[in-house]
Amino acid sequence: MNSMINPQKNLFSIAIVLLCFSFAKAGIFSSPLPSLNGLYTGSFGGPGPTAYADFQTEFQSIDEVRIHLIGTYMPGIGHYSNGQPGSVYGELTASMTGWAVPPRILSSRDTQFDLSLRFYPFLNPKEDWLILMDGEADIRFWLLMGTACDVIDQAPQINLTFAELIIVGTAIPEPTTLLMLGLGGLWSRKRKR
Repeated sequence: MNSMINPQKNLFSIAIVLLCFSFAKAGIFSSPLPSLNGLYTGSFGGPGPTAYADFQTEFQSIDEVRIHLIGTYMPGIGHYSNGQPGSVYGELTASMTGWAVPPRILSSRDTQFDLSLRFYPFLNPKEDWLILMDGEADIRFWLLMGTACDVIDQAPQINLTFAELIIVGTAIPEPTTLLMLGLGGLWSRKRKR
C-alpha cells in the first residue's frame, strides 16, 4: 500500500504545480500616467516630462507595449519668406530605456485625438521586454514640431487629458494566490483520507 501512496503524492504535486502555472493571468494590463496630463507646446528638442508606470504585478511574458493618449490639438502657424502662409505640425512621441514610439504626426484634422501608439526597440528587434518584466517603467513624452516654413508664428499645442501605458502579456500570479492554491490542494487531500 505504501508503494501506491508515493506515486499518488508525486502526481498530486505535479498537478498542483501545473495548476499554479495555469493561473498565470494573460491579458491586457494598464497603468494610468496622470502626471503626463496637461498643455504641451511643440519644440524642436526633447524629451519632455517623465511619468512613472506601475502595474503592481510582475510579468512572465510581454507581447506588446503601447501608450494610449487622449487630448486636443491646435496646429501651429508659420509663413515663408515670400509672405505665403504655411503650416507647422506637431509630432507626438514617447520613449523608455531601449524602446520608443515612432513620432506620430498630427494633422489639422486631429483637433480631437484618441491614439494608441506602439513602442518599438531602438536597436535590436529581437530584444525582449526585460525593462518592464518587473511591472515598472519610466516613460518620457514630448511634442516635437516640424515645418517647411521659414518663420514660425505660433508653435503647435496639445492639451493631453488622459494617458496610460498598456501591456499585452502574461502576469505572474501573486504569491498569496499560489499559497491559497497550495493550501486548497492540501485541504482537499486531507478530506479524501
